Order: sequence, then C-alpha cells, then structure tokens
Amino acid sequence: MRGEARATAGLLIALVLAALAGTGSASASVIGGCTIAPAAQCPGANLSGANLSGANLAGANLAGANLSGANLDGANLSGAFLTNANLSRSSGHRANLRAAQANGATFYYARFPDAAFDHASFHGANFAYLDARHAAMTYTSLPHAELSGALFHHADLRSANLAQTTLEGTEFNGADLRGAYFTHAYFTGTQMHGADVTGTHLWPSNLESDPVAFPQLFVKIAAHLDAYGDFGRCQSGATFTGSHGVFASGSCVAKAQPGGSHGFDNTANQAASFHWEDRSQREMTVKGEHGVLLSGHCNDIWSVFTVTSVKGLPAFSTSPPHGRAAGSPGGPLVLSIHYRGYYAGIQHRDGYIVFMHGWLPRENYPTVAAGPRPL
Repeated sequence: MRGEARATAGLLIALVLAALAGTGSASASVIGGCTIAPAAQCPGANLSGANLSGANLAGANLAGANLSGANLDGANLSGAFLTNANLSRSSGHRANLRAAQANGATFYYARFPDAAFDHASFHGANFAYLDARHAAMTYTSLPHAELSGALFHHADLRSANLAQTTLEGTEFNGADLRGAYFTHAYFTGTQMHGADVTGTHLWPSNLESDPVAFPQLFVKIAAHLDAYGDFGRCQSGATFTGSHGVFASGSCVAKAQPGGSHGFDNTANQAASFHWEDRSQREMTVKGEHGVLLSGHCNDIWSVFTVTSVKGLPAFSTSPPHGRAAGSPGGPLVLSIHYRGYYAGIQHRDGYIVFMHGWLPRENYPTVAAGPRPL
C-alpha cells in the first residue's frame, strides 16, 4: 500500500510539473517559428495573417519577415528592424512603430490609423494606399518612398523627410506639415486642403505644375492699376524718387483693369488705391475692392513688394524662406511702376500705372487637431 501511495504521489507531482511547464510555454507564443517577445530574432519569419494584436515586439529583428495581412492593432514595434518586411494589407490601428527601421518595407494597402511612426526610417518604402490618418509621424524619414494614394489626413508630419517621394493622389488634408521636407518630391493630384505648411520646404519640386495641390496652398495676386486721366488721380507732388532730403511719397486712387485677382478685377473708377512713403523701409499699401488690403515694404527701386499684412483675402503675408524669388510662390510680389503724365485741360498732372503679381500662402486653419485622436 505504501508503494502504491508513493507512486500515486509521484504521478500527481509529475502532472503538476507538466501543467506548470505547459503554462510557461503558453506565455511565450511561437508563431511561424518566431517567439513573440521583445528583441525577438525572427528575420524572414512567416507571420502572414498572424494575430499579433497588442503584441510586444519592441526591438525585434523582423527584417524580411512576411507580415502581410497580420493584425498588429495596438502592437509595440518600437525600435524594431523591419527592413524589406512585407506588411501589405496588415492592420496596425494605434500600433507603435516609433524609431523602427523599416527601409524598403512594403505597407501596400495597409491600415495604420492613429499609429505612431515618430523618428522611424522608411527609406524607399512602399506606402502606396496606406491609411495613416491621424498618425504621429514627427521626424519620420521617408526619402524616395512611394506614397501614391496614401491617406495622411490630419497626420502630424512636422519635420518629416519626404524628399524625392512620389505623391500621386496622396492626401494630406488637414495635416501638420510644418518644417517638413518635400524637396524634389513629385506632386500630381496631391490633396493638401487645410494643411499647415508654415516653414515647409516645398522646393525644388514640381508643386507649381500640380493643379490640385498648388491652388490649395497659394493665393494668386494680380493687379493692373491705372491712376491717371479718366481712370484716377494722384496727389500733387507724388513721386517715387526722393531728392534733396525730400522723401519719396505719394497717394493715388485708381481703377483696377480687368483680369486682376479678387479685389483688383475691373473695379469702379477710383475704387482702388495705392500709397507709399520712403521714410524708413519704403512702405507700400495697395487697396482694392471687397476690403482687400495689402501692406508691406519694397526694395530700393520699388520693384519687389514684401507683404507683411493681408486683409480681405484668405492669405498670409509673404512666407519664409525669403530666398524665394519675387513673383514665385512663397516669395514677395513683383511691382512694376510706370510714370504716366497727362493733361487735364491745359494743366499737366502726374499719374502712375502699377502692375503687381505673385502668390501668397493660403490661409489654412485646420478644424481638427493633427495627430492621434484621443481614446
């Protein structure tokens, strides 16, 4: 009897140890030969269609891994190595890919809304048709990436590197793009309605040839103002050339001829005006109809107009960098001023013709905060 009791007790101990061993193995899932754990070493692993929701793979080596169709919702992939990995059609809602190294990775038709990509590297990655709405992507590096059809609505892309990316049909509506780099990017049908591009590096690129993106970011300014004869008049002694201690100054009322931009298109006689004064920095004010008013300062020869205040237009003042050429988007406006003397009866009077053209940054106030939405 005692021998039987000892045998039974041994069997129970063995069963308990087996159960404990089973519990331990279940806590470290193995999928496709990869132990799902931080710093896992799984290069080339087949995790296609795997349910990795909430998994912790921080710092894992998944280079060349197949994660197509995987569920990565809420997963932690911060600092992970995903070079050349395939994440096509995967789902990563609120996934954490901060500082991940994913150069050459494929996110074709993947869904990563509200995910975090801050400081991650995606050099040459394929983000075509990626859904990254409301994603956090500050300082994310995406040079040479394929971004056609991708959705970045209200994403936070401050200081991100999008140099030499392909942006065919890409949507950045309401995105925060302050300080981002789009140098040598290819724009075509790119949506940027309501995007904040303050201090964004948009050139050199083909932005001006994109009929969708360009007017969403810039407001055209054009005016032909006649202040002479039947069109208008100038105050006596109005001059753009100072001499013998006399400052160049003057004020004219004018008619804006047809073909101008809003506020300067075929106005009533003397409905437009311009005023200038050369006391400190050659100040200039140009007024049109509908409350349009541009104020700023000019260069030494009154040929470049840097706008510092805008009223009556959905536009900001001339934006930095000031290295942009006059008349180009983001640069100061071009002025061309011509003297036009005329006679009113037998009295000779001074008149002027002013031409003005260029582009001012469109005034955008996103109605939704960029970046991940609160839970």
